[in-house]
Amino acid sequence: MKKLALAVIPEQYTELFTETVRNTVCGKLILLSGRGTASSALLQRLGIGSTQKTIIGFLSCEKAIEAVCRMCEREGRRHKDCGGILCTVSAENTMAKKSAHRLICIIVNSGYGETVMDAARKAGAPGGTIIDARGTGTEQDMNFFGIQITPEKEVVLIASDAETSVQITEAVQKLACVQNPGSGMICSLPVDSFFHLGKKPSEE
Repeated sequence: MKKLALAVIPEQYTELFTETVRNTVCGKLILLSGRGTASSALLQRLGIGSTQKTIIGFLSCEKAIEAVCRMCEREGRRHKDCGGILCTVSAENTMAKKSAHRLICIIVNSGYGETVMDAARKAGAPGGTIIDARGTGTEQDMNFFGIQITPEKEVVLIASDAETSVQITEAVQKLACVQNPGSGMICSLPVDSFFHLGKKPSEE
């Protein structure tokens, strides 16, 4: 059975990890640019809380993904500044699955990603990645049934344990920026497997 794998890594290691994945997985990869969010209040005050990230996505079988995880973890531990996560989501039957971790995907209008992360962090989120994106609304869709739709979006990805994910989604749903129709959406998917790449947060 095929699974979707998502790896979030520092931007400077994109080439290294992409080559590592391609050497193990036969298939196409998708690369997205994003920015990480630091949980340290000091880093936020200094203006260095965000770091550029690359999100690598690919479909593969579980055996190949496990091999990628081992290789990525080995490469990541060779570099002190290289940390990230890799999680997998089953392509089938996600509604029926119970998992220790969940991947939360929040889509909001551009400019509200940090607001979402602030609320998520207060609810227990260890961190997240913000991706700049665009909606597919046409000019006619912009006022569909009187709902104003903004094409420019931000996608917030948060990997969390299952219990904390409930608190995170509830906190985000209370934000004013997601209350209006067409202003955003949130979904939570069970994660089959979850790995830290490089050093774990507890080791830093």
